[in-house]
Amino acid sequence: MKKIFKKIAVITLLFSTVLWSGFVEECVPNNMDACYRLGKAYLYGEHGFDKNEKLAKSYLGLACDQKVRKACKELDGMSGNRHKEKMTTEISHPSTSDIKTYKEKCLSGNMFGCYQVGRAYWDGNGVKKNPSLTKQFFELSCEGNEYWACLKLSYIYSGAKKLVSKDNNKVFKYAKLACDNTIGAGCEVLDSMYAKGEGVDKNIGLSKNYLEKSRKYFKNICESDKYKKGLREEQAYGCLALAMQSLYDDRVPKDYKKIKYYLDRGCKLGDLDSCQAIEAIYEYGEGTSKIDYQKAAQYSEIICNIKGKKRCDEALQLRNKKSHFDKKYIMQVIRHGSDKYKDRYLMGTMPPGMAQDKDAQFVAEYIANGMKGKQPPAYAVCAACHGADGGGIDGVAPSLAK
Repeated sequence: MKKIFKKIAVITLLFSTVLWSGFVEECVPNNMDACYRLGKAYLYGEHGFDKNEKLAKSYLGLACDQKVRKACKELDGMSGNRHKEKMTTEISHPSTSDIKTYKEKCLSGNMFGCYQVGRAYWDGNGVKKNPSLTKQFFELSCEGNEYWACLKLSYIYSGAKKLVSKDNNKVFKYAKLACDNTIGAGCEVLDSMYAKGEGVDKNIGLSKNYLEKSRKYFKNICESDKYKKGLREEQAYGCLALAMQSLYDDRVPKDYKKIKYYLDRGCKLGDLDSCQAIEAIYEYGEGTSKIDYQKAAQYSEIICNIKGKKRCDEALQLRNKKSHFDKKYIMQVIRHGSDKYKDRYLMGTMPPGMAQDKDAQFVAEYIANGMKGKQPPAYAVCAACHGADGGGIDGVAPSLAK
């Protein structure tokens, strides 16, 4: 406990908001009298600080632990001597943009609050992105047994965000901490490492074991209606991961009924990738699904709320679409391009203007006619991604022929 509180005191020196101005810059492990004065300021609302019992308790606790008697005396006057209470992970907390509140929680010893601060600096949500603070807050909360932070550290040491050099030993260490504490994405990392022999000896048996664990934990988090608030993004990823494993991992049965169920849950939890994937299933009739433009449009409208006008226009087009072979719709895509499936297929975003003027019309007519008749020369540029027969290239680009 003392070790964690000392770390929190040091990290507060990096905060640049008004909340941590003034005395806090002097509150470091070798200046406990400053921590006492800061705690007292929060306790009584002095020197321009608002009263805040939690922060008062934290700073006075730091000073008392280092034998500052007057700090201990102030704490004794606080009912129940609450500076001794055990840290807990709270279920309710403010939105991710409320960085000030997260900092308060973190400083008072709540490791879930520290994780949320780290995530805010990771995403740039409510604060400017800061790689250094991202890593420090994740390390602090992982050490305090907030295992979602350990998972993020495994991503960081895999080279994500380019914060540090790749270190497979640390990737393994932090992924295992996450996996051993029921976080499916940690098991997913270990599955990949053992399958590829990356940083560990290749072991297909262990790889499969971690795959099964990941699916078990993903299922638990995805299907739960009582999961912790503040982990909506993580819960949505659990749903997406189950669907993607079923779609692309040969070790998992390809069950489109379950795939649609998990993508639907992920989409409704706000995951953009889930929305785009299930939209494509209904628009193109992938797997055992029939083409259903109205269903596709429902998911496109959710994406519209996330991504804005261009996607809202596409949702309206889907609502009015009677056939996949709709020349007007195809012309629109040729002229303006599409990023609809950039996260689903390797081709990424289709750039605008892949065919011009009459060439574009000939290509649109050819596709709208079900790829029948003489293939126009300009179709060659389409064939590079979608295949000569328009049937798509698995994992690279969708089919044009359905």
